[in-house]
Amino acid sequence: MRGIGSLLEPLFCDPPRHLAVAVSGGADSMALVWLIKEWSNTTAGRITALTVDHGLRPGSAEEATQVAKWMAAWGVPHHKLLWRGEKPSTGIQEAARTARYTLMSAWCRENGVDALVLAHHREDQAETFLMRLLRGSGPDGLAAMRPLTSLNGVRIVRPLLDVAKESLVSILQDIGQAWIEDPSNHDARFTRVKVREWMPGLEAHGIDAGRLGALSGAFGLLRFQLEDMTAEAVGSLVHFDPGGWAEVPRSVIQTAPEILARRMLRSVLKSVGGSGHAPRSGRMARGLQHLRSQDSFKAFSLGGCVVLEKNHKVMILREERRGTPPLKVEAGDRIVWRNRYLCTFGGEETAGRPPYTVAPLSAAGWAQLLQWEPNLRNSGVFHACAATLPALYDGNGLLEIPRFGLRRPSGPEDGKGTNTGSVRCETAHFFPDFEELDARWSL
Repeated sequence: MRGIGSLLEPLFCDPPRHLAVAVSGGADSMALVWLIKEWSNTTAGRITALTVDHGLRPGSAEEATQVAKWMAAWGVPHHKLLWRGEKPSTGIQEAARTARYTLMSAWCRENGVDALVLAHHREDQAETFLMRLLRGSGPDGLAAMRPLTSLNGVRIVRPLLDVAKESLVSILQDIGQAWIEDPSNHDARFTRVKVREWMPGLEAHGIDAGRLGALSGAFGLLRFQLEDMTAEAVGSLVHFDPGGWAEVPRSVIQTAPEILARRMLRSVLKSVGGSGHAPRSGRMARGLQHLRSQDSFKAFSLGGCVVLEKNHKVMILREERRGTPPLKVEAGDRIVWRNRYLCTFGGEETAGRPPYTVAPLSAAGWAQLLQWEPNLRNSGVFHACAATLPALYDGNGLLEIPRFGLRRPSGPEDGKGTNTGSVRCETAHFFPDFEELDARWSL
């Protein structure tokens, strides 16, 4: 196989200073850490290994500890990340994957990492193609995994997509390094395991991982062309408000070619809703039909968003789920709220005060805000959009709304009659992360 440097370097404009590598202890990820470690010795770059303990089966904690020992022996800094809380009874692999990426991307943001490197290889690419084919995916779903993507503001790099698994195993065998075999890789309840078991039969008919990867790559080229069209259309026709909603003239949705209108709508839904997945094709088709109708339409939910019409514009805002608890924060915290707002908190804690929390402004909060500043009625902000804004609360209720730079007026209810010294939300930056437009746009 080619050296890891020749696979990594084209994915960066400048040499990376700090890479995080996802390592489960399996042969693929262990070989990747070894390759990057050897390469970093010549580039003076830093690497950190990240292991997620999902806590789904006995022995997972011991396996994470074993990985830590191997990393220590190699002189590679290592961090174990825990998936806490209740685990679902169905869709466990998808839930574990989401948790894994959430934990690792959060660590990377907090520690100034240039990219998170993953060990997906040629056989993974082929298996993913077959799994999506079974689900009836269209061109986008059948397109190859990309060597460079982004998630929650973190660059995701997959340098081994053209490398055979056997080459990675050989690396560990050559250096005498053991690895961990995950028993779930042999559990026939999972679709990926079933697909893996089909591969020898397919190979007997000339359909091997290389050929499937090439076919997936062809769909990838088609996707890139469609994404270029979508990027240009979204960039010039869609307005994203810093508050976290989007608006587009309805005439654009009605007159654009259907394939472009659908991709624009999907892109905006993912960006505003903060979901890593687009709505299912049937729901997308029905939603698009509503928007392209010549008659006015009633507001509807789609992809974690509310879609409504105002002044001949289609407005898309987050749908707030009932029962979602507020998020506790402290001075010095830096969090991503709703997968779309990077919030930084300053100030200092005040002894004896109830905890500070971040939650949506809500309709009641908007009404209270208008009492503080009546001129907001003329700001052009639609009340339904305002209700989705991130707001800071304390024991006395609504405290601060960063979008408008407003804070509760000081008064006797604040204890000492002043807000000085309490926690402040210094930034609440909305970043629409066009994941499907990521590779070349993030370079």
